[in-house]
Amino acid sequence: MKFGVWHHPSGPSASPYRVCDEKGGEVAWANAFLDAQKLRQLSLRSLRVYAYDLLHLARWFKSTRHSLARLNQSLLLDYVRYQLEQQPLPTAQTINHRLCSTPKYGAGLTITGM
Repeated sequence: MKFGVWHHPSGPSASPYRVCDEKGGEVAWANAFLDAQKLRQLSLRSLRVYAYDLLHLARWFKSTRHSLARLNQSLLLDYVRYQLEQQPLPTAQTINHRLCSTPKYGAGLTITGM
């Protein structure tokens, strides 16, 4: 299954950027996080960046057969190691931003109640 980021015009409380599968089905945990960031009144550019960070995480979950429910510190370190094995190597800033975008460990922890 392939994932992508789609732009859908939305209401005042939903992010216009959605992480979806190839059939258009939404990735619930990712979009809940995006909606929470929209409520925080982040800019559209910030929402877009978060959407692509979550897309990266969703693809990693799919490739490793992990899920957000199973995410713990050990798996989070595996996710960092995975990123450090990529070519081109992402910057430290990119890796740190992706970690902050992880709903269970980033800003979404208190916003979405995860």
